[in-house]
Amino acid sequence: MLYNMQARNLILPAALLVIVVAVILGIYLHWRVPDNPLPTTVTSGNTGVTQLDVKVNQSVTASATAGGDAKAEPPVDRRRQGLDGPFPTDDKVPETERQIGQMLNAWRQAIVIKHPQDIDRLGFALKGAGPAAVPFLKKMAAEDTNERVRAFAARVLGRMEMVDLIPFFIDRLQKDSSIFVRENAAWSLGKLNDEKSVAALQNAANTDSSERVRTVAQESLRALNK
Repeated sequence: MLYNMQARNLILPAALLVIVVAVILGIYLHWRVPDNPLPTTVTSGNTGVTQLDVKVNQSVTASATAGGDAKAEPPVDRRRQGLDGPFPTDDKVPETERQIGQMLNAWRQAIVIKHPQDIDRLGFALKGAGPAAVPFLKKMAAEDTNERVRAFAARVLGRMEMVDLIPFFIDRLQKDSSIFVRENAAWSLGKLNDEKSVAALQNAANTDSSERVRTVAQESLRALNK
């Protein structure tokens, strides 16, 4: 009994001592530890940049200068901007040809990577360029190694509805190995509504190896009332 009373008498002072130590420690930490442990802000003009940010930027710049993997700015996608591609865009090319070449290079890249927004936007711009773009589009439709590029080029030419292009479309309908190119050539001939297209369309409707091409050729003949 006496032992229990002595133990209780010791517990109370010990608890009070713990409380006092905790209060003193809290006061000390409050005054010695800042609310924000991050580096202070160095203001340049209206832009606040922390010292940590400055060190990171310096590190990236140093790494880029030394030939490291880090780069201060993302690389320019020259193909999507039309700066690289099958058509020249340097200062030696006349301004009109340079602009059309840049559009075609960017358009070709959009077709290759299948970017529908750029395909539509640049295709519309090329159609609007009119006769100036025709030689470039014909070259693309006849010679490009990518069948999708050839097909899209033929499609834009067809939308121009130029009768002078009939021999070109007939040639593509008869000779191109791609179903997509022949299909668009047949569609383009139907848009032109000219008698000179009838024989080639009838031949494609009856003999082409692709059902898609035969179907489009038949639809073009119906548009010509044939």
